[in-house]
Amino acid sequence: MRSTTSRPSPGRRWTGRCSSSPPSSSWPRRSDPVTRRQGIRELYETFARETAPTSPLWERVCLWVTRSPRICTVLERLPEDKQQPNLFLAALKYLGLHGTFDDGDDWYFEAVVEDRWEEIRQLILTRCTQTNEAGRCTVLAPILASLPQPVHLVELGASAGLTLQPDRYHYDLGDGVVPGSRADEGAPVLATTMTGLAPASPERLVIGERLGVDARPVHLGKDDLAWLRALVWPGEEDREEQLVLAAGVQRQHPARILQGVLPEAFVWLDREIRAWAELPGSVVVMHSAFAMYLDRAQRMELTRHLADLGVHHLSFEGPRIMPGISAPRPSRPHFVAALDGRALAVASPHGRWVDWL
Repeated sequence: MRSTTSRPSPGRRWTGRCSSSPPSSSWPRRSDPVTRRQGIRELYETFARETAPTSPLWERVCLWVTRSPRICTVLERLPEDKQQPNLFLAALKYLGLHGTFDDGDDWYFEAVVEDRWEEIRQLILTRCTQTNEAGRCTVLAPILASLPQPVHLVELGASAGLTLQPDRYHYDLGDGVVPGSRADEGAPVLATTMTGLAPASPERLVIGERLGVDARPVHLGKDDLAWLRALVWPGEEDREEQLVLAAGVQRQHPARILQGVLPEAFVWLDREIRAWAELPGSVVVMHSAFAMYLDRAQRMELTRHLADLGVHHLSFEGPRIMPGISAPRPSRPHFVAALDGRALAVASPHGRWVDWL
């Protein structure tokens, strides 16, 4: 077990995924001048490419946004951290509006969005992109299983805690289904396609202590689960079914998730970690699709603090997000999985494929 004797690093508040509601904005009047919103168009062009392989509907909606100056204008009026395509698209799905989209009638869908804009806007301002993708455990579990067991696990940006349950899922890594060490019969089977050699089999993984930290924990009530389902892209119904089953696991075996914002949360989190350091096994702090919401200085501060603590640091983030980590860059959208600053895999952001390095 590594030493855990450091104190929290000073620094600015890390806002993470969620922020407070901004000043109100309204739908632009037809008399407003038509303004090019290049930044919004580029965001949606990029997201169209990302969604194209598995969600043709979201690809088409994103391209429609790029063709609509009025939609670009109203989206540009949102706070910068609320301009993410995922938020707008999830709001459409949550309200059932995605089914009204027609490639051949841009004006009609613009009218639909205008008519429901206040509802859409309120969802965007009050919700977060807390996707909480259990499928990422196809990447995380083999890495965690390669460490001395049991693993005492902290997750930053834990959302509803679905990736805090890697030992309670079944896995299909291409050679048949293997159960996690604590998997119940009704737990989801997380499937992936692999190249290379995984560090260890997920069935070896045993989680001892587990704790999540999130600025706004998701409690998996009916409304929260409906929002999480809305974040799953149309065309990926298997992911939505997997989400529902994983939510059932978390309800049956609830992982502890505490509200906190870094770096302040390290004041009490460090105390917890120091207590775990006395236990046999390994202490791991992990995060996935979390550091992308921090600026570069905050990412470096996070990396330094975890190194000073002496814990293992497991990250699963977009390419070039984590400082000092380099990996091959396949042409398709991908994240990089790294342990203690060393890249171990490039993989689908949702764990659908993994290339072990």
